[in-house]
Amino acid sequence: MLATLWITSISIAALGAGIPLTLLATVLVRWFADLHRQWAADRLGEPVPARPYQPTPDAGWPVRLWTILRDPATWRDWIWLVVNSITIWLSCGLSLLFFIFGVVYLTYPLIYQLTPSQVFRTPMGEGFRLHSVAQSFGLVPLGPVFLLLWYVTAVRLANLNARVIRALLGPPNRRACGPASNSWRPRELRPSTPRPVNCAESNATCTTARRPGWCRWV
Repeated sequence: MLATLWITSISIAALGAGIPLTLLATVLVRWFADLHRQWAADRLGEPVPARPYQPTPDAGWPVRLWTILRDPATWRDWIWLVVNSITIWLSCGLSLLFFIFGVVYLTYPLIYQLTPSQVFRTPMGEGFRLHSVAQSFGLVPLGPVFLLLWYVTAVRLANLNARVIRALLGPPNRRACGPASNSWRPRELRPSTPRPVNCAESNATCTTARRPGWCRWV
């Protein structure tokens, strides 16, 4: 829903009416992203710091809109919205389906007995039609199977979704700046030491007053 609102507001921003809608959508998206950052931090047991958004100037709506559109974090949030609409169904949706199927198949004889004859008679298509409660007991073993799948995959799927959130909404990975890593240390400046030059092979004059053997360029 937020992704649709964001796309719609950006599309009509040139008409003027989309500017306040875009600003509102940005506030909602960032609030929604912060909620998911907090959930991912609780799920993974480690903080997911928010990406630093560019400060919005205290100016008119067009200036604010231009600042938001130039912010890379804004587009990263939009990419996360699109990806999240897929991962949420692959993680939470799949886990929920496993649990529902497990409960339904475990209680299928009771459902068969209490429902009208027009429903729950072909659980696997027309090729597998049930004609009695006794036949419906054949589906009961599927209940523990789906519940076991739910139990085994629920935590893994939730952690997978949390890792996707951390990858898209967290800060970019940087190499550690510890004692074992010198990649982020400023290069140590050392005083340059003059190197002796053979004056006979260069266009220089030798000075022996202070430093014998050193050349001074003229």
